[in-house]
Amino acid sequence: MGAVKLNKRTIDRLTVERASAVFWDGELPGFRIRVHATGRKVFVAQTRTPGGLPKRGTVGRYGYMDAQDARLKAAEMIDRIRRGRDPVVPLHP
Repeated sequence: MGAVKLNKRTIDRLTVERASAVFWDGELPGFRIRVHATGRKVFVAQTRTPGGLPKRGTVGRYGYMDAQDARLKAAEMIDRIRRGRDPVVPLHP
């Protein structure tokens, strides 16, 4: 399956029979959702560091976070990775 617009309607329809599968967002490069056979769905942000190494971070779990909020957080995380920073902002600087 190619990239799809990740929104409530499409995410609710995503299922896998075994293990897990990744579905990429067609709107924000690097934003995706991993769907597990158990039904668990997790948003992930992934891009390359300035040195060209791939790096990813978990954005949040679908159900606790909707697609639009996840997309905004993923955009911030992708920007941080591209600038060579940790994708997650520390709680205590």
